[in-house]
Amino acid sequence: MSRSALKKRNVPQKREKGRPTGHFRGHLNGRKKTEQALRFSEERFRALFRDNPTMIVTLDADLTILTANPACASNLGYTTVELEGMSVLNLFFEDDRLAVAGQLQACLQNPNQVRHWQFRKIRKNGEILWVEETAQAVYDRDETLGLLVVCQDVSERRRAEEEIARLNADLAARAADLEYANQELEAFNYTVAHDLRNPLNIICSYCQVIKELCGDNLDEQCTGYLQGAYDGTLRMNRLIDALLNFSRMGHIELRRDMVDFSALAHEVAAELQLGEPGRRVTFRIADAIVANGDANLLRVVLANLLGNAWKYSAMREE
Repeated sequence: MSRSALKKRNVPQKREKGRPTGHFRGHLNGRKKTEQALRFSEERFRALFRDNPTMIVTLDADLTILTANPACASNLGYTTVELEGMSVLNLFFEDDRLAVAGQLQACLQNPNQVRHWQFRKIRKNGEILWVEETAQAVYDRDETLGLLVVCQDVSERRRAEEEIARLNADLAARAADLEYANQELEAFNYTVAHDLRNPLNIICSYCQVIKELCGDNLDEQCTGYLQGAYDGTLRMNRLIDALLNFSRMGHIELRRDMVDFSALAHEVAAELQLGEPGRRVTFRIADAIVANGDANLLRVVLANLLGNAWKYSAMREE
């Protein structure tokens, strides 16, 4: 290689005036991409803010509305121009404003916390609506602290909740009235049962005395009348027992167990036959019938079923 060629090779090339180096060009490209990404992000946020059907406002530290999206303005009956610059507290029901201010100040004092609440707002026409709000403190580009508040109308849900609460209160009141009525009915049942048993016992005693003293002097027809009166007192006593048992059923705690249903039926049948030993009645009760339930209540069922069969077959000879 010639000396002149070697010399030319070792001499650094002169930079063209006005052309950036590769490193500088890369820095410019990176900054341009960052600016584009930031611009895209801001445009996306503005679109989300503008087109969101949920009410959104931004506030400064004095609780003045900086921006309000169209959904917020439309729901409250204002224009966005009317809302911007207004104190947000003016949008709330007067009795709620102090509590709202406290919640918003708490957001400013705790920037990392998201807070939720429900309060009443007032539309421009004076109509009241319940809103559920979510708020958090945010910083703008100048590192100035403000608030982002997202708001949703929950008036219908609130009315439904209030209606459910009212219905529950009415139901509780009716349950209390029913409980009182049941107590009154139970007391009445015991009183009536006591008052009815006294004359029945007297009639039953008289029937027995007449039969013992005058039985030989009574003809068959009179003896039948006497027996009928005596049997009637027994049936009346059973009805009184059924009435008292029924009044107590509402206070019996349900106790489920395996119950020998056949044995219960035999017991009820024996009681019926004991009350009227002169009746010729045949009971056919299958053995080993087992049921899962409350023995006391199942016995009431059997007593009613078999008692009805016993009563309505009374005119049959057998």
